[in-house]
Amino acid sequence: MLSPTSPRERRLWLWAVAVLVAIYASLGWARPVADWLRDAGLLEVTVSVVALAVVAGLVVPWFRSRPRWPELATAAGILFAFALVFIRIENPAERTHLIEYAVLAALIHQALLERVANGWRVPHPATVTVAMTAGLGLLDELIQALIPTR
Repeated sequence: MLSPTSPRERRLWLWAVAVLVAIYASLGWARPVADWLRDAGLLEVTVSVVALAVVAGLVVPWFRSRPRWPELATAAGILFAFALVFIRIENPAERTHLIEYAVLAALIHQALLERVANGWRVPHPATVTVAMTAGLGLLDELIQALIPTR
């Protein structure tokens, strides 16, 4: 196993693991909570507020790094695609997957970029991030297939 190249990378991987554990740990109780919020008429607004908070939590610190125009254009494209997918998912409870895995992907990507910054070669960090996040999402779906209430 490769050890982290810096304290920051270690923190990023620990946060990524914590998010993944939270995602998998919620498999048993997420549905009843979503049903309760839906019955109270609060599901749509709750998911939207959480999504906005996550986007703000990812974007605001990034702006402090003073991104250049190409980075801004790329971020705008990603946010636009995120918003389109978010809107097209009709079930608000399913939108939470987009939020969860966006946070996980952001943490994985930052950890890989930190590794590169510390002299390690990581070919195509964005592609590795997508592959890792997709694999962890697939594992999530396989676990859900084994849960009778899902």
